[in-house]
Amino acid sequence: MNATRFFTTLMLLLCISFILDNTSADEHEFNFEFDTPLNGEADVDVEDTVNLSVSIENIITDPKEFRLDITNSNEYEVNGLTAWWSNDGQATSAGKATSLDGIDVSGEATRNGITVSIRAEDNALYGTHDINLKCKDNGDADENHIQYKVLKISVNEKTAVSLEIENGKSSEGSIDIDGETTYQVQINNEGNREDTF
Repeated sequence: MNATRFFTTLMLLLCISFILDNTSADEHEFNFEFDTPLNGEADVDVEDTVNLSVSIENIITDPKEFRLDITNSNEYEVNGLTAWWSNDGQATSAGKATSLDGIDVSGEATRNGITVSIRAEDNALYGTHDINLKCKDNGDADENHIQYKVLKISVNEKTAVSLEIENGKSSEGSIDIDGETTYQVQINNEGNREDTF
């Protein structure tokens, strides 16, 4: 009889262990997704601003609080871009912060319209640049549960060129009939892309 009880208890413990193992601790309890546009990509002209948004979906029934960060400002700023959280999905944010803390999402709900504004300054380089985003559940210390997204911003080409007499040279001169003269000019590429003239 004791062997039967022992065997039954052992089987019960194994079943419970199997059920708990199938409920993986590595599963996310939220989804961090692109909102508008759905692919997380946009074009921007020099000296203009574009807005892209993300969403946080809380999958479980308990409410959660999140922190959002833009993590690579040192990379895109040298390329002439600035980026900041401009709306938390409920209200416009003051200032140009690269962190947004205390984003509350109710149980089994989604918070849309969390907006990142990206400005291409007058020195923004032509090409596609990454804006890296991080979303962390403030109630979860597991670093494996942090989610990331990368916004792709394409700065459009700005074409501008000017000519001037080379520094220190005179723009005045004289020439005989059927003669030649030479002026040294300087070409300034004032656009945001390498060009051939």
